[in-house]
Amino acid sequence: MCDMDSTAKILDGSPMAHVLVVGMSHHSAPLEILERLALSHTDRDQLLQDLTRSPGVAEVMVVSTCNRVEMYAVVDGLPGAFHHFCAALARYARTTADELVNSSHMYCLRGLSAVEHLFRVTAGMDSMVIGDHQIIGQIRAAYAASVAQQAVGRTLHQLAQHALYTGKRVQAHTDIGRAGASVVSSGLARAVRALQAAHLVGRKAVVIGAGAMGALAVSHLERAGAAQILIANRTYSRAGALAKSTSKTIKNCDHLGRPARRRGRGRSAYYLHRSSRSSVDFNADTGSSGDACSYPLATDHLRFWVTPRR
Repeated sequence: MCDMDSTAKILDGSPMAHVLVVGMSHHSAPLEILERLALSHTDRDQLLQDLTRSPGVAEVMVVSTCNRVEMYAVVDGLPGAFHHFCAALARYARTTADELVNSSHMYCLRGLSAVEHLFRVTAGMDSMVIGDHQIIGQIRAAYAASVAQQAVGRTLHQLAQHALYTGKRVQAHTDIGRAGASVVSSGLARAVRALQAAHLVGRKAVVIGAGAMGALAVSHLERAGAAQILIANRTYSRAGALAKSTSKTIKNCDHLGRPARRRGRGRSAYYLHRSSRSSVDFNADTGSSGDACSYPLATDHLRFWVTPRR
């Protein structure tokens, strides 16, 4: 969704062939494999530093979301760039460089194809939910992180700014933008259908995770009129911070049981049990409930349950 003639002009004097993207997304890999590449902010920043110190890498930006991990770069005279970037990413992922290099899930785009891919991603055309409104903010955050690490030069600056500008125009002036919805809003719409209800007013809901997606889920549930929202998170402090940022009283489930199984680097899923802070008893892996029929609605890393009223 971008004019390639205009895009070429963005790179005034910058050889198009030197732009590339190496990564993996929900289009190329199943979630259980993609999760192994999940990067914390600290890991992302360290990866940026490692790549910018690499000979032949002039600029770099790392986009790490629930649905993709991509490294955009401007390289100059870097033979074996794909192998080099896979090896750098493997140092912060639950995999090896050889596995990434030989994986059919990794892709490498160069030149105009890489530029067009960035524009498509930023416009929400490559998202799990077409027209996803969150992706613009995620690209903007990735660009800001690269600027903070002094990893952005003229070419990526111009590309990122034009991609963000184009993405906002797509969201505002096309049917893609009007039809687009976040993964969370799509999940809530599915909850309404599953409950055979007209709305979620008065319902109880449980949000698993207190990160960006969890915060977005809480915001959507509040606007949908949920009567009670319980936040379950690996650390109490994150859940508490999210609770304080909302306008309603949110109960934090800090009585976590044993980890169910590993989910990506440094992540766990937990079994939650009834406690003084929680009025819902459920198994975080299966969605089974001890005292009510709950609907598990998985939306990527985020899961939430909406319980029907008795």
